[in-house]
Amino acid sequence: MKTIFALVLAISPALAAQTTDGAPKPLTLPIAMEAAQATYDACKAKGFDVGVTVLDTAGHNVVFLRSEKAPPHVIEGSHMKAYTIVCMGALTGNDGTSTLAQGLLSSVGSQQVAFIPGFLLIQGGYVIKSYGQVIGAIGVAGSKQAKPGELGNDEQCAKAGADKVAPKLN
Repeated sequence: MKTIFALVLAISPALAAQTTDGAPKPLTLPIAMEAAQATYDACKAKGFDVGVTVLDTAGHNVVFLRSEKAPPHVIEGSHMKAYTIVCMGALTGNDGTSTLAQGLLSSVGSQQVAFIPGFLLIQGGYVIKSYGQVIGAIGVAGSKQAKPGELGNDEQCAKAGADKVAPKLN
């Protein structure tokens, strides 16, 4: 009996490491705060006064930041962009709202997605992933429009925030 107990104790840490390795990590408040701050800083460095929202996969607010000079629409706009990509990103394989919008709006049968309450199909939302699974999203509103053909400034900033926390989630 002592041998079996010792064997279980010896194997347990290895099994625990196997089952948690590669499993998605949750979007914690510290990670969400870091992502939001990195996003805000990326936009601020470009001279943009923005609002930044970080949502979990249920669409709940985890963090919201707003520049004191940002216009009032950034509150709802950043939330809607994050909500759109957190709801649709995993389903469509898109990481950002710009590619999501291009794909959905170019398909006649998918255009109705634009009418889902709370969705905003323009650039500015980006997913947060852990081991390839969406665990949250960042939405940004308030920057100036990028040049045609470029990833929008809002989405560039959101991607910077997601990229900042990616090493801690994988």
